[in-house]
Amino acid sequence: MRTLVNINVDEYIHHMINPIEMLRTHVGTRSKREVAREMGISATLLCDTLNGKRTPGRKILNYLGLKRTQEVSYEVNGAPKNKRRRS
Repeated sequence: MRTLVNINVDEYIHHMINPIEMLRTHVGTRSKREVAREMGISATLLCDTLNGKRTPGRKILNYLGLKRTQEVSYEVNGAPKNKRRRS
């Protein structure tokens, strides 16, 4: 698990809410290619994530010491339609 250094409490709380900002802080002035290699992902995927074109995947989240949590719920949307049979 990675730890952030030189960060105050307010920034830490902000970063906990936003993994993209947390990732930007971690990359800092280092080469994106170097950081991507360290994570085991492509530099393109890292750049797309940093630019908001993709959401952080499992490898990025693991690298930051995070995991995705999601609550899923379902509701009834009417009766299913009958499929037509071909004669």
